[in-house]
Amino acid sequence: MFAFSFTAFHPLGFVTTTLAFCSGLWLAAAAQAQTGSELRSALEAQFGPLAWQDEHRFPSQCDPLPANNPAPLDAAALEGLEAVPTAFVIVEGTVEALFQGRQRWFINFGGDYRSDFTVSLQGKPLTMVRRLWPSPENWTGQRVRVRGFADIWNGVFVEWDFPEQLCFIGPVPYKR
Repeated sequence: MFAFSFTAFHPLGFVTTTLAFCSGLWLAAAAQAQTGSELRSALEAQFGPLAWQDEHRFPSQCDPLPANNPAPLDAAALEGLEAVPTAFVIVEGTVEALFQGRQRWFINFGGDYRSDFTVSLQGKPLTMVRRLWPSPENWTGQRVRVRGFADIWNGVFVEWDFPEQLCFIGPVPYKR
């Protein structure tokens, strides 16, 4: 409306202002898409394809960690922490419990969900896991490796967003 008040006296003024505004929006969207694709490329270079459609690859057994990687953190050692050790973590531990809600699952690596290391699963990843594992109780007792950006929410917390974030250290448990 502000731009219209300056262009109301010229018939093409409104059209010119509208086109300039739309081209600015287009440039902003293009810049955001470029940044997003660069981030996606960097993640794919480290983890492989980030798609939940590749069911033949999920779940997978863990590959050996490269020699230059730091040793993974132990899930039991993260219990009770009030700050994240690093922004991006690689954690290994034994699944102690799995809480299955309607909209989200919580994979707990300790006895107290209020302070232990937890991995959360929701949305499209949860839909795929539910389809492949209608009863995932066989995860309990399995050693897994989790990679991801950590936060604090009832202990150290990682949101499971793409398949390669979680892999099984031992044999992969039965799936459908």
